[in-house]
Amino acid sequence: MHKIGRIFLFVMMGLVAAAAARGQVSAQETETPQLKLSMSRDWGYGGLGGEIQGLFTLKIKDTDALTRVIFYMDDTVLYEDDAPPFKFQFRTDDYPPGAHVLWAQGYTADGAALESNRISVLYLTKEEANAKTRKLLFPILGAVLLAMLLSVLLGGVLGRREKQMPPGSPRRYGLWGGAICPHCGRPYAMHFYGLNLLTRRLDHCPYCGRWALVKRQPLEVLREAERAELAQPETPPPADDEAARLKKLLDDSRFEE
Repeated sequence: MHKIGRIFLFVMMGLVAAAAARGQVSAQETETPQLKLSMSRDWGYGGLGGEIQGLFTLKIKDTDALTRVIFYMDDTVLYEDDAPPFKFQFRTDDYPPGAHVLWAQGYTADGAALESNRISVLYLTKEEANAKTRKLLFPILGAVLLAMLLSVLLGGVLGRREKQMPPGSPRRYGLWGGAICPHCGRPYAMHFYGLNLLTRRLDHCPYCGRWALVKRQPLEVLREAERAELAQPETPPPADDEAARLKKLLDDSRFEE
C-alpha cells in the first residue's frame, strides 16, 4: 500500500471507531429491567439510531444468581446458554433486515424468571452499511486532505524562516515537545501547524525539509539524539524555493512512521 494511503487508512479507522462509540450500539431499555443486557460490535457497522450490520455479541452482566439465559430476537429464540458467561455472538446477515428487538430472559436456581432490558436495532444489508460508511467518511477525508494541504503550505512558508541549530547544540522543544526525524535523525521541536493523527503527528523536519509521521519523544531521548548529531555529516538546509520543495514532496511521497 502506498505510504500516504496508509495515513488515510489510519485516520479512517480511528474516525470510524470514534463514530461507532467504541462498538457500543444505542439501546432502548425497559423501565425496570431485572437483567442488564448489553451489545457490543465485534466487526462491522454500528451507526446511530441502532443501525447495525456485521458481527455482534449480546451479553448478560451480573450473572452470579443465574443458571440459564435465553436470548431472543422479537419473539424468536436465538440461543440458550446454561453456563456463564452468558453471551451470544451473531451475524446480522443471518436474519431478515429491518427493525428488531433484542432481549433476554434469565432463570435462577429456584426457578425465578428475570427479564432484561430491550435493545431496539435496525439490521442493515451490506450494501446499506457500505453506503452509510462512505457517506460518513467522505466529508471527513475531505477535511483531513484540506488540513494536510494547509499544513504543508504553512510549513513551507514558516520553515524557510526557522532558525537552524548547529549539530550537538541543546535546544528548547516548547509546548508541542520534540521529535526525531526518521530521515536525517536530527531532533527538532514539533510545530504548531503539524497535523495530529491520533498517536502520531504529521510534521516536517527543519533540517532536511521532509515530512514524516513522528511522535513526541522524552527529553532524555532528545538529548541523546543531540549528542549523536556530532557523529553525523551535517545535513544541508532545505531549499529556499517553495515550488521546488512542494514538487519534491509530491514526487517522493515519503510519509513514513
